[in-house]
Amino acid sequence: MKKDFKNNLDIIKKIYLTLVFPRTAKNLAMDQILFRRRTPFPRIITMFITNKCNLSCEGCLNAEYRNKNITEEQVTLDHIKKILPELKKYKPMFYITGGEALINKHTFDIINLLSKNGIITAMSTNGFFLTENVDKILNSDLNFLSVSLDYYKKDVHNKIKGNNPEIFDRAISGLKDLISKRNGMKKLSFNIKINTVARKENYNELLKIYKFVENLGVDELCVQHYSFHTPSIKKTIDGFKEKTGIGEYCDGALIDEDYYLSPGKAEKLESELKKIYAMAANGKTKLSEKPAIDSLGKYYSGEFPNKDSFCLSPLNSMNILGNGDVCLCLGNKIGYLDGDVSLKEMWNSKESKKFQKKIIKEKFLPPCFGCHSLNYKYNN
Repeated sequence: MKKDFKNNLDIIKKIYLTLVFPRTAKNLAMDQILFRRRTPFPRIITMFITNKCNLSCEGCLNAEYRNKNITEEQVTLDHIKKILPELKKYKPMFYITGGEALINKHTFDIINLLSKNGIITAMSTNGFFLTENVDKILNSDLNFLSVSLDYYKKDVHNKIKGNNPEIFDRAISGLKDLISKRNGMKKLSFNIKINTVARKENYNELLKIYKFVENLGVDELCVQHYSFHTPSIKKTIDGFKEKTGIGEYCDGALIDEDYYLSPGKAEKLESELKKIYAMAANGKTKLSEKPAIDSLGKYYSGEFPNKDSFCLSPLNSMNILGNGDVCLCLGNKIGYLDGDVSLKEMWNSKESKKFQKKIIKEKFLPPCFGCHSLNYKYNN
């Protein structure tokens, strides 16, 4: 019965999104039908609307890069209005993140403007400011919300989040209020997801986290594999960057050891995930996993994947940073939001196509290790 309810609900959401955002649905369908590797315009635009964050989480993926580029400047509604004609024309999905997205005072003005113009919107948050923004979130037309939660007990989660004593209680309180009000409004089109990073503190208790999350009533749990660089990986990336200039921004925290999880612990993690998949098949909360990895043991041992690995992100996605830089992945700048060049022109620029051709040809580059968009292949 639970499975039937969940499947029917998923179908309703997909139908709703297709009807409300027909151009976006058509774009995605045509990309598949035509087997497009590179899309005519980015299908996903990720905007880092601020570099600021109120937390100092252990192993933050972008702390080093963010702190180097911290600025008082933030993305404003004027920035969105400037690119709005292109967004209305091509209807990409628009993902808002940070830093902490709810620090920016323009966040909901941006979401509402995009939504009014038929653009699918998503936002991620660490949950600290969730409680005071519940009504704003529900009164906006935000389609997808991701909230970070790395453990089901307060003390461990707070430690992971930089020893912040309030973050767990504030996030859980906000989630409960949000879910209760969302369900009362029967706002089925609004999807709430928990992001949990698999790490040393929780790799063997993910099943308990899933049960906790399902009890909250969220729609999805996404387990994100820990992104890291061993000294050996870092040395290889630095050498590649020095030779090619590629790799200004790389996902992953630098660790001191040659592996993050031992083979035994990686095997336990894999076992936990299998149990969750089995439970989620009949549960109300679905499970997703990022990135796709066909050998967790080899990944967590710090091995580079083989050349069968692939990533579509630089071929269908664009990033806009808090300082207005427009980039492909790995920090490859292709333009500036404050300039006179359109997003379409940036997407079709020589710099953009050169990098995209390199990705198509080589599939995997050393700085790609740790990226959640890469499909990791180890087994032939």
